[in-house]
Amino acid sequence: MKKSDNSFSENNCDDILLKSRSQYLDILNAIRKDTEKIIIVQIDGEDKEDPIVNAAKKMMTLENREIVSEWFGTTAPVRAAIKYTFLKKREFFGYLSSFESFFIVESENPYEVRITDFGFDDIAFLDRNGEMLFFTTTHEGYANLNKKYITNSI
Repeated sequence: MKKSDNSFSENNCDDILLKSRSQYLDILNAIRKDTEKIIIVQIDGEDKEDPIVNAAKKMMTLENREIVSEWFGTTAPVRAAIKYTFLKKREFFGYLSSFESFFIVESENPYEVRITDFGFDDIAFLDRNGEMLFFTTTHEGYANLNKKYITNSI
């Protein structure tokens, strides 16, 4: 469920439709240099077999792990989500680039989203000042990009 408060500097971001692999790669390339931290949220509680989190743990330094009921763009009805905060490593962007996308919006009316091999994890990218660069509510097909990166091509 979408959260209305802007507690993670979400007010600097606008909703975008993530419709293609090339757009996905454009976004990753745009935010790569400015990203300091990557947050991954397992929305349904801890899954020790989660390939995204396991890859992140191998490639980056885990700064924090906590149980949350609210995170960028979302509130959960129960406090069961696991939020991992990692210090970015370039290698993880290469890993993310191997996916088709976090998800693909196939149609706007009616709104239809296709989940990709990335799965259901939500992900966010922050700069060194904690400003939100990009975040998803993956299972609902919502993507939000910092206004400074929005161009005609993204």
